[in-house]
Amino acid sequence: MIQTTTDKPPDQKTFERNSEVLWGQEAVFSVFMGFMALLGRGNALLRFPHILWAFGALLGFNGVYHWVLRKWPEKWGVSFLSVSINSLLVSLILWASGGQESNFWPMYLLPVFTACLRLERRHVFFALAVPAGFMSFFYLESLWQRNLW
Repeated sequence: MIQTTTDKPPDQKTFERNSEVLWGQEAVFSVFMGFMALLGRGNALLRFPHILWAFGALLGFNGVYHWVLRKWPEKWGVSFLSVSINSLLVSLILWASGGQESNFWPMYLLPVFTACLRLERRHVFFALAVPAGFMSFFYLESLWQRNLW
């Protein structure tokens, strides 16, 4: 019989590895948000204090999400809900940072990364559709007016 160094089941090890990746992602993102708030003080597109509240809400929600995820790692609904709420919060950040002219549109990839790490393939398709739908909101006016560029 082969002895292992830990007695944790394989899926618990996978969860811990994925959780460490997500916490690392949050740490890098927090540093990025701090730099953007500091360097963007003179940017006319940023609506202060709304942008700070939006960044704070995103950071706070993700902290709570990781805490809940540690308590119920097998519940796919927790990550599913996180994708939706993160998409909504990223939309709030885009609104507070200039809408169509915002440079924060790549933040819509955060919910997609979460889905890829935590959910099944069929849920990842939902995770792609939700941010795409929220992002299209900012460009609908241009589509209706035929002023795409």
